[in-house]
Amino acid sequence: MRHQQIGDEIITRAGFEPASPPPGGAVDVALRLYGPECIHRGAVFDALRGRIGVDLRLPPRRLHFIVAIAVAQIELHRMAMVASVELVAAQLVAPACAFRAELERVGLDLPALADAFAITETCAARRVVEVGGLDGLVVTPDRVYRDGRVWLDDSAARALASANPRALHKIPIQDEPGRVALYRRAG
Repeated sequence: MRHQQIGDEIITRAGFEPASPPPGGAVDVALRLYGPECIHRGAVFDALRGRIGVDLRLPPRRLHFIVAIAVAQIELHRMAMVASVELVAAQLVAPACAFRAELERVGLDLPALADAFAITETCAARRVVEVGGLDGLVVTPDRVYRDGRVWLDDSAARALASANPRALHKIPIQDEPGRVALYRRAG
C-alpha cells in the first residue's frame, strides 16, 4: 500500500484530491507540478527539471499512462524513495479510493472503468486486482500480467483465456484486441 500513499501525496502536492482526481489525470498533475512546458515532443526525460518527453501522437490513454510513469519516476527520485514506478503511476491515473468507488458502482465493466479514468482497459483490469482485491490475470499475446495471488502458470492462463472457464470471470479487453482479463470467482 506504500505506492498508494506515495501516489496520493503526489496528487495532493499538485493541488488535487485523490478521491476526485483531476479530469486530465497525470497530465494535469504534471502541469501543476512542473509548469506548462513540462510535456513536450521528443525522447528527452529530465527528472531534475521535471521535463517529460513523449510521442504526442500516442492515443490519449497511452499518453496519460506514459506521463504518469514519468511523474512517478521524477517524484520518487525527488523524494529519494524506492517503490514500484508502475504502481505509483497506476495510483496517479486511477487513485485507489476513487477506483474502488467506481468499481462498486459499475462492477467488472472494464470499458466503464477505463472511461471513468481515461485509462486503457488493461490498466483497469489490473487495477481491479490491485484495488478490488480479486485474484486476476491479464493474458496478452506477448505476456501474462499477474497481480494479486498467482495461481496459474503462463500455459494454463493461455489455455483458459482461449476457453470458456466456469470457475473464472473471463472478460475480453475491447480496446486492445487479443487481450483477456481472467478473475477467479468467489467461493
